[in-house]
Amino acid sequence: GLRLAVPESVMVACYPPRASYKMHLDSYVRQGVEDDVPRKVTILLYCNHGWSKSVGGQLRTWAPNDQGTGPSKLIEPLSGRLVVFMSEEIWHEVTEAFEDRFALMLWVHDRDRAELKQGSGQ
Repeated sequence: GLRLAVPESVMVACYPPRASYKMHLDSYVRQGVEDDVPRKVTILLYCNHGWSKSVGGQLRTWAPNDQGTGPSKLIEPLSGRLVVFMSEEIWHEVTEAFEDRFALMLWVHDRDRAELKQGSGQ
């Protein structure tokens, strides 16, 4: 089973117009990056009052472990929408937004890897 650790902080972000993110994972441990942050679960809460498709800034996701080769899903960043996915498995990107975009983000860590990082002083 999963052994998770919830960090004591949440990231609050305001992304300016023209901001976007290229396709990525939130943790690259399964890709062989041993010292990467121990993120296991990504949790996003969108805070975009009055959002419309013309504003942009959608989250594009792919099926687990699909590096953008298969079909994708667009998730609209509607105010109050909660999105949860596995940080090591879901490749994702954020399309360009044309207005400010707001989100709260929490990354829940793999407890075993988090304890190893703490023990090593990282």
